[in-house]
Amino acid sequence: MKVLALHGKQQNAEVFRGRCSKLTARALREKVVTQFYFHDAPHTLPLKDGDQVPMRTWYLRQKDGRIDENSLEQTLTELEEVWRTHGPFDGILGFSMGGAMASILASLPNRFPNLTFVLIAGAPDIELKNVIDPKVQSLHLVGLDDRTVLPKSSHALAKKFRDARVAEHELGHCLPMKANHMQIYLQFLQEMQHVCGASILVSPPAHLTSNVNSSDVRTDQPPRPIVKEREVAPLHYCSSDEIAALQSEEVEVLSAIYPDEFQLIPPGTPYSAKLSHSSDATIPAKKGDLCASFHIKLLLELESFEPEANEKFPRQW
Repeated sequence: MKVLALHGKQQNAEVFRGRCSKLTARALREKVVTQFYFHDAPHTLPLKDGDQVPMRTWYLRQKDGRIDENSLEQTLTELEEVWRTHGPFDGILGFSMGGAMASILASLPNRFPNLTFVLIAGAPDIELKNVIDPKVQSLHLVGLDDRTVLPKSSHALAKKFRDARVAEHELGHCLPMKANHMQIYLQFLQEMQHVCGASILVSPPAHLTSNVNSSDVRTDQPPRPIVKEREVAPLHYCSSDEIAALQSEEVEVLSAIYPDEFQLIPPGTPYSAKLSHSSDATIPAKKGDLCASFHIKLLLELESFEPEANEKFPRQW
């Protein structure tokens, strides 16, 4: 099966690819998907503090809040070309505004043929000019405490699909990646594989998780094992209580999405640069200051490939 991946507003394909890496790697390894194709939305947004490149959006809004139809049609035209060039796609993976776009595409079967399913998370309800194709099956992830897209809005969108499946969680506005959610995704994708009648012969290695066809991957020899080493990121202190509060909330969300990579640890916890080494050093704390109310331990997985393996199986992004 081929899956088109549509990121949310204020994201881009690269960001969404990273946030979906666990799902894409697992789906490719389990041979339920042969390709995930991540595409950048055509419209750029003004740079925000901390942005290195402009983030993107699938459509713009007018001053009265309504969707700008010209910007939406420009997106649909571009996605039609993607559909012809890289598809057709069996399914769409969409987050937030990307999930809303998936619903629009599902209502236009003549422009986006052969669409079988959508898997969307944190997607808002959106006014559709056409009824969603009843043959399109759907799985909706709804955050009960989502403050960006209210749960009732996501539930309203789900009701526009026939026999929609809804999975609720308490991790806010995200595509959750905990073990129980992964099981839900894989079970759904396996069912869709049978619906599509997909015949998958070869799956790419787990690190080739996006914009890669399984037919492009050499299978004469498996890649050498990946050696992973974990490190703790340097400690970071915030410059103001307001920034600390915002970052604390963001880290809580990230730790929920990526429990193996992001962990919140309290002040006074033994700290070492390498997790494999013990240390008597402790994380310093400031009293009476919100800036010290949380400390982040970021576990970075450093992949080390043997040169011979790299020559035979070059990394592709």
